[in-house]
Amino acid sequence: MKTYFKKVGINDIPQVGGKNAPIGEMYQNLPNKGIAVPDGFALTTEAYQKLEANNFSVAPVLEDGQLLGIVDIKGINELITVKKSTEIAKGSIDQNQR
Repeated sequence: MKTYFKKVGINDIPQVGGKNAPIGEMYQNLPNKGIAVPDGFALTTEAYQKLEANNFSVAPVLEDGQLLGIVDIKGINELITVKKSTEIAKGSIDQNQR
């Protein structure tokens, strides 16, 4: 499942992780101070765990778009980007393979 930053706050760390929750806080609070923060979404920790359990394969997403709450091609492409970023961070693939 995914959730948008406009719905995420610091109290949601268990659901979206320690990096996404503060982004939600910034999205909701900084525009009031004249600082624009682009909208986006966070994968829930549950969705990340499902991806991890499937070796970061997007095949289950393609078979059942509801697995992560994504039913459009753009969302699937975003998942692929997340997968590649994770693999690069882990050193599993070379940055040139992006």
